[in-house]
Amino acid sequence: PEGCGGACASRKRKLDDSDAPPAAGHTDEEEEDEDLPMVGHAVMDAEHSALGAALRGATTPAALAAAVAQMEEHFAHEEALMRDVGFGGSDGGDDGTPSARAGHVADHERIRDLAAAAVMRAVAAEALAPSDVKAILAAVADHTRRYDTLYAPAVAAATAA
Repeated sequence: PEGCGGACASRKRKLDDSDAPPAAGHTDEEEEDEDLPMVGHAVMDAEHSALGAALRGATTPAALAAAVAQMEEHFAHEEALMRDVGFGGSDGGDDGTPSARAGHVADHERIRDLAAAAVMRAVAAEALAPSDVKAILAAVADHTRRYDTLYAPAVAAATAA
């Protein structure tokens, strides 16, 4: 739909708010006012901070679409960084288990789907549901805690060499 900023064009699956896992040990109210966790990599931490601010500031469908586009750029940058430093393997093991990087990217896809569905709902309704913003912010914060903190040591080691 028009106004998605491209964020929902390739997302076919519709998700509702219940598809976003709760951030471990945090309530939605806490997530709304909390900065995204820091991972110890200056550029990624700055991007996380800017993304959190963009999501918290999204009060219109257009603002949400812009925040989701910013999230897409961050995910692409993060995936390139992991690939460049050789973090987490590539396609996974011979037994079909995903590598750390493949699992990380799969969680990006889950959040992309959640965000694209929220943008589609907001554009269709010409209004933004605060619960959608909270769900995306909670999913990104949880992802940062569970996935992003794992690559920081590998990036630090690779850049120190």
